[in-house]
Amino acid sequence: MGDSSAGEPTRCTREGDAWYRSAGRQHGYAEPKKGYVILISGAGVPRATLHKALLAVHRPSAAELADLLPPPPTATGNAPVERGDLPPNGDGAPDNSVPSEGL
Repeated sequence: MGDSSAGEPTRCTREGDAWYRSAGRQHGYAEPKKGYVILISGAGVPRATLHKALLAVHRPSAAELADLLPPPPTATGNAPVERGDLPPNGDGAPDNSVPSEGL
């Protein structure tokens, strides 16, 4: 969450394992976890809504990740792209003297 807005004082209050921070219309929660911190904030969002969102945050399960992420690339999907402008020896810098199609 950014600095206080329009000179409003910033207030921090402990709520269980989380901290609630408010400054003017900006407010939010920070909850430290093992190796990371959950940050949720908003301007004009009801405090109860932010707290409900904080409680709902979790590390996704393997099944949730499978639904969220694209499938991993297959062995054929990892084949290098044939460029044609890379020299067979040397430092591998592109050879700009090779004509490009469509130009």
